[in-house]
Amino acid sequence: MNSKLFVVAFLASALCLSLTAYSPVGCAEVSDSPVLLWSYALPKYLFYPSGHAPVQNFSQPFGTPVFANGTLYVISPSEGGPDSGIYAFDAVTGSQLWNKTGLDLIDPPVIRNGVIYISVRQSGVIALNEHTGEDLWSFTVGGIVCPPVVVDDLLYMGSLGNVYAFNMSSGSILWNASEINAQLFGTFYGGTYATGMLYVGSSDFNLYAFNASDGRKIWNFTTGGIIGRVPAVVGGVVYFGSVDGFVYALDAISGEKLWSYNTIGKVGSIPAVTNGVVYVGSYSGIFYAFNSTSGEVLWAYDAGESISVSPIVMDGQVYVCPLYGPLYTLNVTNGSQVWNYTVSGMIRYSSPAVVNGVLYLGTSGHLYALSLPQLFPSPSPSPSIPEFPSWLIIPAATAVGLVLALKRKTTAHIK
Repeated sequence: MNSKLFVVAFLASALCLSLTAYSPVGCAEVSDSPVLLWSYALPKYLFYPSGHAPVQNFSQPFGTPVFANGTLYVISPSEGGPDSGIYAFDAVTGSQLWNKTGLDLIDPPVIRNGVIYISVRQSGVIALNEHTGEDLWSFTVGGIVCPPVVVDDLLYMGSLGNVYAFNMSSGSILWNASEINAQLFGTFYGGTYATGMLYVGSSDFNLYAFNASDGRKIWNFTTGGIIGRVPAVVGGVVYFGSVDGFVYALDAISGEKLWSYNTIGKVGSIPAVTNGVVYVGSYSGIFYAFNSTSGEVLWAYDAGESISVSPIVMDGQVYVCPLYGPLYTLNVTNGSQVWNYTVSGMIRYSSPAVVNGVLYLGTSGHLYALSLPQLFPSPSPSPSIPEFPSWLIIPAATAVGLVLALKRKTTAHIK
């Protein structure tokens, strides 16, 4: 009888152990698609095409939305119309906090220490109070002005044929490189500062490297087309694309070409470089992952539409935005699609930004805030409860019951 009781108890313990191991307690709930938190309809404006009647068009943000201290800042150009300017939104609710319009803006702002720096086309740079949009100061240079780069107390910016270094404390120009008769700093974005050097693209097909301290040109590299986006500088290598369709990798010190690849479509986005891989899209509609050292294509994904905005890489996924959508996320290892989300309007000038698990994206006519798919961990056990492996609880209880039962049986037999 004792052996039978033992077998039954053992089988019950094994069954309970299996059930306990399968229990969802302590696991995580999974959300497998983005959730719309809010969207904002951007103002429409009248566009005047040459030789044609005016048509109503949708504003579309330029550059990546900029997040600072719970606020999202977006540039809505509206072709220089009355609604063209900078808009500040509460990042959580999407409510508009303030705006400053009537400014001919096409570039994303730079925010440092409570100050917003913005380049105004055909004018110069203005500084605004981060919280109110109030004017603080302005600096006029004239000509086409491209966005500023702020490093410590210096502000670097470009205009037609010039690169300026401006001391923000003293209000003086530190240096001015004016040897190049071309539009510097690309089309919509600023330069890139790295280890004492300033790297800027140009409409004369060149990428330039300047000494950031005195403005001396260190080298230039000539491509076959306009360089309309800033380069990425990682590990002593400069990665960038050109309208000629190539992705380039140059030595950051000498400017020597390390490798290049022809995408058969102009490259209008800033490469994302992480963990030895370069991610970049092309107007050919193909999104590439390259070995950062050799330039070997690791994988390619056909998005079916031109890709003109820059990708984001995080949590093992890369976010890709084709011109007419949808927004894709791809596995960084093999390029397989993880999920997609359809948005309204074109994704042409505004790259996505991700902050605290929320993706912000501007399209022609809308600004979106999407909660990204993620794991939501179950609550942690109370620290006051002694730690004990959960899978042992039922077998241990069964063993205790078996011992007590055997003890009672033995006692009864003795009596």
